[in-house]
Amino acid sequence: MDFEKFINEIKLKIKLKTTLDINDVIIMIAPDVLLFGVVTKIDIDMGKKIDWWHVTFTILSIPMQQMTVIMRTQQMTGQEIFTINGQYRFFSAVDINITKEEPVEKVIKKPTLTLMKKKEK
Repeated sequence: MDFEKFINEIKLKIKLKTTLDINDVIIMIAPDVLLFGVVTKIDIDMGKKIDWWHVTFTILSIPMQQMTVIMRTQQMTGQEIFTINGQYRFFSAVDINITKEEPVEKVIKKPTLTLMKKKEK
């Protein structure tokens, strides 16, 4: 399957953010890997021109692992597919906030019982 087509299908199924902050849940996709993580650190890359960042995140796996990827703003915010060692990658923060448009049913209604009097003959 075409990688870009696959990413477009993912975007239809998962609500993604257009920004990236510390503590965001992220999704990172490669042709043979899909992983989730939590961003722990975002530092500017002093060795490159403006707009490059070191994004450190903890991969939500067993055991948990930490990974740092150097990306431009467009790459770390899901606006651009990029490559690492010649392999395609997609990276974006996942919007896990529940909004008013997406209510969560918190109360389960139990059936009510009705007592009926026995008719006397």
